[in-house]
Amino acid sequence: MKTRFRVSKEEAIPASIMTLVFAVMQMLVVRRFFDTVISRLHGDGSDFIHAMPVSGFDAYACSMLADWTIAYDPYRHPLIALFYYPLYGLNQLFIGITGLNCSYFIMAVFLLAGVFYSYVFLYRICRELIGLCRFDANLLSVMLFSMAYIILSMLIPDHFGLSMPLLIIALYISGSAMKAGYQFSVRQTWLLFLPIAGLTLSNGIKVFLDAWFVNGRRFFRLRYLLMAILFPSAILWGIASIENSVRDDVNNAVKLKNDKIFRSQLLAQITDTASIKDSAYIHSLFKREVNKRIWARYRQSHQYDHIPRQKGKPISNKGFLSWTDLSTSRWETFVENFFGESLLLHEDYLLQDVFRGRPVIVHYQNAFQYIVEILLLLLFVAGVWCGKHSRFLWMCLAGMSVDIFLHLVLGFAIDEVYIMTAHWAFVIPIVIGFLLASVPLRIQAFLRILLMVATTFLWIYNGKLLLSYLV
Repeated sequence: MKTRFRVSKEEAIPASIMTLVFAVMQMLVVRRFFDTVISRLHGDGSDFIHAMPVSGFDAYACSMLADWTIAYDPYRHPLIALFYYPLYGLNQLFIGITGLNCSYFIMAVFLLAGVFYSYVFLYRICRELIGLCRFDANLLSVMLFSMAYIILSMLIPDHFGLSMPLLIIALYISGSAMKAGYQFSVRQTWLLFLPIAGLTLSNGIKVFLDAWFVNGRRFFRLRYLLMAILFPSAILWGIASIENSVRDDVNNAVKLKNDKIFRSQLLAQITDTASIKDSAYIHSLFKREVNKRIWARYRQSHQYDHIPRQKGKPISNKGFLSWTDLSTSRWETFVENFFGESLLLHEDYLLQDVFRGRPVIVHYQNAFQYIVEILLLLLFVAGVWCGKHSRFLWMCLAGMSVDIFLHLVLGFAIDEVYIMTAHWAFVIPIVIGFLLASVPLRIQAFLRILLMVATTFLWIYNGKLLLSYLV
């Protein structure tokens, strides 16, 4: 496992260049949100979400590293709180030294590492498992990072930018195992499943699918099912249950502590500045100011109530099923959001949130964006056809089908499905890679030019809109 993270010069140079590009964009994000995020030392999840309003991403990492809370739903992200806890301690050390909330800088390091290793392992998939030349492997890797919500996932401190490199690494390890003809042991399955499912539980299904393709019929052996599938799943569920049981107590304790600090500081400030040093008068001023700030905070948190979120009818209003949606148009969602906004930003309601008035369905302003979308879809379909005899390709599509089922069939989070792009969009360049590897040289040269044009357009188009938002 250790040797897989040794990077050759062939891989390191282009991956480092891409990481440098994202480091520059990270600086623009810091510049844009310095006053609202970096200078904020305390606050719960909603505070940081309001302070960093980028589409539907939640800056929970900033709140968890600033004031330790279990902000994410433990049943959907069972290990993320444990992962962030040592980073919280590191951030507290930096706050003591610099006086700044360094949570974003800490997350930026992990996101940049995610860019680097996502590029390296996607490149390896193209070179070693599909058999492409260096140029084509680099072209498809660059293409991945030109997609709108791949760029955003690797810039905004949410969990998506952490999940994508792990999913790509899992595909590479699984593909290498199939190519070499060996099978996953229980330990290897655990090493893949726990970090991936720990960040986002539904992605654990993809690890099990990978193991099924690698192990074949032996996947269904009783010992493997019990020790590699059921046992780690039960462990994660147990951890999630424990986290959920203590979540309210921990969060309430933190809120009470912060409220106590705030009230003592406010009382001291009023006492020092009051013109009349009467305790009853000072107490009345203090009470009036507290009520004023409580009301202001309430108004801030409900400032979009006059534009209610457009949400479809769920299967049920209980538990996970409350996130489903039966009524939102699947066709419009696919065209405008799943295969639209994920790859090309919409100019209208740019990077706005459905919680803040953005309609679920937004249309592009002209036909050219739809032409690019159709082109990429056709290349994808052609890649599926050319690689239809590859088990590795069907393993990639099986993982992607999990997202299609969750979002387009059940309607899970369908109103902001594009923020999930990092969980599946890396399959697009992999599938197109099978197209490049299968066609004659003349057609290959034409496709190469076509992909270069499409990738350049995506970088310029998405980059221009992103810069207009950040600068």
